[in-house]
Amino acid sequence: MARVELPAELVQAIGPEMKPDTHWIDVRLRDGRMVEGLTVRSGRVITGCDIDPNGEGPLDFGTDDIRAVRRANAFPTAEWTYATRATWPLKENPADLSAAIVIWSGHGQFSWPHRDESRVIQSFGTEHAARLLPELRMLVDDYFVSDAWRMAPDLLEAGNQASREFRALYPEVSDTAVKALAWCYTYDWK
Repeated sequence: MARVELPAELVQAIGPEMKPDTHWIDVRLRDGRMVEGLTVRSGRVITGCDIDPNGEGPLDFGTDDIRAVRRANAFPTAEWTYATRATWPLKENPADLSAAIVIWSGHGQFSWPHRDESRVIQSFGTEHAARLLPELRMLVDDYFVSDAWRMAPDLLEAGNQASREFRALYPEVSDTAVKALAWCYTYDWK
């Protein structure tokens, strides 16, 4: 049986245990993969997948690989988001990641967001883009987990609030990249 402990800062995000002593979660891994239907016992130990006998089976990741969690939901909605780790050191150069976000979003090139990973590949080359893109996706996910759109009185404030939340996590990302993310975020919620 696998025994992968959830990161302490994410345990609260999955809520109280269902009875008897079990609940089910989905995790997003640092490499960008999403693993759904995992069995959690004792409030914080992943023992396998819900399709494994008794929810116990092999897992191909460890605690340090977990970037975000959400409680499994039989009826997914647009509001069904991940709770992400409070901090995560960036592996790639923040200046390159910031430039990649702007290029990916189309900010400054188009009138509305044109999210396109191929522009990042063209700008940075295949090898460098292969390292940048998983982290770019993680940063985008961490920006979009904000629920500012629900609480802000207008789109401008929603973008400002989401940007403040993101800045608290990633102060090293450039202002231009944060503006590009806000541009995408507010466009999606207009």
